[in-house]
Amino acid sequence: MGTEMSLKELGSVGEFRLMNSIDAGNAAGVEETLLEAVKRFDTIILDMQDLEYISSAGLRAFKSAYTELRRKDGTFCAKNVGEPIADILKLTGFGRMFKYLSADENGTMRSMTITAEIANLDAVNEFIFGQLAPYELPKSTLFQIRLAVEEIFVNISSYAYDPSVGPAEVSCEVLEDPLRVVIQFLDHGKPFDPLAQEDPDTSEEGLLAREGGLGILLVKESMDEVSYRYEGGANILTVIKKL
Repeated sequence: MGTEMSLKELGSVGEFRLMNSIDAGNAAGVEETLLEAVKRFDTIILDMQDLEYISSAGLRAFKSAYTELRRKDGTFCAKNVGEPIADILKLTGFGRMFKYLSADENGTMRSMTITAEIANLDAVNEFIFGQLAPYELPKSTLFQIRLAVEEIFVNISSYAYDPSVGPAEVSCEVLEDPLRVVIQFLDHGKPFDPLAQEDPDTSEEGLLAREGGLGILLVKESMDEVSYRYEGGANILTVIKKL
């Protein structure tokens, strides 16, 4: 049985869902598809949830795409890697090519990796609000979530990798008892704790003198919980909103 590949585009990120098998009979086609994708995307995600089999020919196809993506400082990601495939990747060392997207043990945490550019804000909103769509939330709650997401993502896009650009990983999970959404932003830019900054002066005098800090104030006021940590060379900002 040959492989099937479906593509979902999220700004400068291309996510491929791999199905069935990748073997000597079809690996060349997989390699060609991935190499074409490298020309279009800065980040490539391989969703392997439905990938049942891979041989050395398939691994070479992955390596070829990874090599070209690395030349343009791109990011090669994998998610939903089943045990047999994970074992092959580990055994051969090919697993080191990938950045693995996070998921909780029940598989409810969904993540996307996207180039941190303001132009990609719509794709981030589409991803997050897609997770919230089944819950029929009030407009006021959706407003507050959108506000926090924009302020955080724009901050990462503007400052994390300045003057260059880099990837941001955005994760979203809806939990129950009580119903709440957890949104996490991760980047590998310059270490920066926005919560360590003093809140801006909101007096009339402060308004005239202000040069920044308003965005994180809006995030703190619109979310129920906001936390930051620097771990493994990454800035990780997490916000929680009760639904």
